[in-house]
Amino acid sequence: MMIEKTILVVDDSPANIDLIKGLLKERFKVKAATSGDQALRIAAKQPPPDLVLLDIMMPGVDGYEVCRQLKSDASMRHIPVVFLSGKVSPDDQLKGVDVGAIGYLTKPIEEDRLMETLSVVFDMTPGLSGAPTSNRDAAADARPPGEPEGEIDGGGPRDSPGAEEQAVILVVDDTPDNIDVLRGVLRDRYKIKAAVNGEQALRIATKETQLKMVLLDIMMPGMDGYEVCRQLKANPATAKIPVIFITAKNQEADERKGLELGAVDYITKPISPSLVLARVRTHLALFNQNQLLEQKVRERTEELMDTRMEIIRRLGRAAEFKDNETGLHVIRMSHYSRLIAAVVERGDDWSELVFNAAPMHDIGKIGIPDRVLLKPGKLDEQEWALMRRHPEFGADILGRHGSELMHMAAEIALTHHEKWNGSGYPRGLGGTGIPLHGRIIAIADVFDALTTERPYKKAWSVERAVGLIEEEAGSHFDPELVEIFLALLPEVLKIKETFAEPAHSEPSE
Repeated sequence: MMIEKTILVVDDSPANIDLIKGLLKERFKVKAATSGDQALRIAAKQPPPDLVLLDIMMPGVDGYEVCRQLKSDASMRHIPVVFLSGKVSPDDQLKGVDVGAIGYLTKPIEEDRLMETLSVVFDMTPGLSGAPTSNRDAAADARPPGEPEGEIDGGGPRDSPGAEEQAVILVVDDTPDNIDVLRGVLRDRYKIKAAVNGEQALRIATKETQLKMVLLDIMMPGMDGYEVCRQLKANPATAKIPVIFITAKNQEADERKGLELGAVDYITKPISPSLVLARVRTHLALFNQNQLLEQKVRERTEELMDTRMEIIRRLGRAAEFKDNETGLHVIRMSHYSRLIAAVVERGDDWSELVFNAAPMHDIGKIGIPDRVLLKPGKLDEQEWALMRRHPEFGADILGRHGSELMHMAAEIALTHHEKWNGSGYPRGLGGTGIPLHGRIIAIADVFDALTTERPYKKAWSVERAVGLIEEEAGSHFDPELVEIFLALLPEVLKIKETFAEPAHSEPSE
């Protein structure tokens, strides 16, 4: 029972008034007026009605003018107006919204639709019978203590079970009454945040990490809804949040423009509460489903990437096991390479690509017979010629592939023995004709090879190895990369210590 609420029914047809009274009398106190002038007089008396059901087509002062005068009077503008009319064209509805109505019911009146609309109106604003002095004051009254002006926070009961799981929906409209209508429709199911202009909407959207949907008016002063949607979709942090336009603009071109900007739906005012709930529920379900699918794709992609990286590292170590029983060389030199690549400043993605491709630099050694690869003494001319082919073997093993990683790995395998002065192998490339990643791996590979024991040599000291690299800058190595390597030496030595080989002998000076 809602007898404490008073509804003013305005219609020039006594039969229509009687019909509506019959629908309302068990739940509400009903007053009636058969003309616009009479309606304004009744509304001006204290206490004022809690809601006006207003016919449009009346002789003398029509419904539009009654609504306009109600909304222009500070003592009556708080009274919600729902038009009740046989005029059903979009232009009529748009005109009703423009003069300040919050709802529009078409004749003949359906009891269920009427009660649903009244329930929404009376639930949407606590203390509806009070009369705020302006729409802006209404927004202030709805704002919790400490909330910045225009950022109206409301929603499902904060202390109710499961409130934390409620989806957060942002309602954006420059008219607080319209915000209150949508809050009334949605607040039992969702947590509602609100903004009264575009700038505030963008601020809330970027800081509210749990935001699931934006209900967005189009016609707002300053930044309109189209621009808000455009900026939301341009920001990676908010681009996937579904946007539903809720607006009085009802032309096909308006709807098309909104959808082209990235909105998922378009609802015209005055709203149907059941329609809004259905659309919101549908698009939230789609949004949540997409999030779950994206999460599964991310997890699967990460799993595949981890597997691929592990295969790559093991392939690289497989080649090293032929002349280095632990295979730690590829781990150390990959880390050294990433350090240098990061300083070159081609971006984190590129330095990670170098790190992941580096382990395969000597994969071509798989094609070198053990009698040559593991020979403890100096190689003869024929053996050396065979050894010098391992870069080409490596490039052939890795092959041509669309993957950026595999392409880089093949280039590294082919060029890491080229020299700055053009005297390297297998192609005699020189200077910047050698890919940058090949030049980086050359330094990392040589430093680690020199400071690591091999079947054919003892490990050099760090000082001796660094001295050779400095000496070879401009001949074997890119001189700028050598300077970078030397500056990174403390970090290089930490990596060397972390992935140290089991000690077999003292370093040779």
